[in-house]
Amino acid sequence: MARKEFELTHAVLRYAASCLSEGDWSALRDMGIGPKEAEALKDITISELTNLERKLAGHVLRVELDRDAFWTVVGQIRREAELQQLRMEFVQLDAPSDMMQVLFGMGVKEYTFARRVLGAPPGVGRPPEPTEDEARAVWLAWEKLGLEPNLATPVVWRELAQETGLPLRLIWRVTQRWCGADDDEAATAPWSDGADAGAQVVGLRN
Repeated sequence: MARKEFELTHAVLRYAASCLSEGDWSALRDMGIGPKEAEALKDITISELTNLERKLAGHVLRVELDRDAFWTVVGQIRREAELQQLRMEFVQLDAPSDMMQVLFGMGVKEYTFARRVLGAPPGVGRPPEPTEDEARAVWLAWEKLGLEPNLATPVVWRELAQETGLPLRLIWRVTQRWCGADDDEAATAPWSDGADAGAQVVGLRN
């Protein structure tokens, strides 16, 4: 048996033995292993299994790809890769820890480690107050978007950072201040009816 065929047979039969020890009968049935085959595997040791596989002249397996399941897995892998890339971009754009928790479920330890890996500053302490120009830039970007922050996807937040040229830490702080000032007319949020940039700037300075 060729080396690659041996490795495949070895991996599958060991997987079957593991399923047997855990009582995963549905997985065994899906592999075509019935009660007699299961009983035979139960009495075979790992060393005996290895010796047997090396002596086999051909496959004892018929491998078949489930295309629907395959493309589901591939899609999930790609989405996870894109999400991880987005997380790293957010760290590089100086997103604060609470923003990463809300958007990605990232804990403080993971956040701190990611910043260290990417060579970003620790990201602790109170960020400086935005200038009037910065506040206005954030305001105009959100006004153009017309969307409440809790409805914004990570991609939208990234686009806001790119459009304004401001760190996400500042954008998040300003936006959260709007969200927490619903009864303050001077801090009316830009996605509200009748909002204007002058009111927003006054609200940020108070």
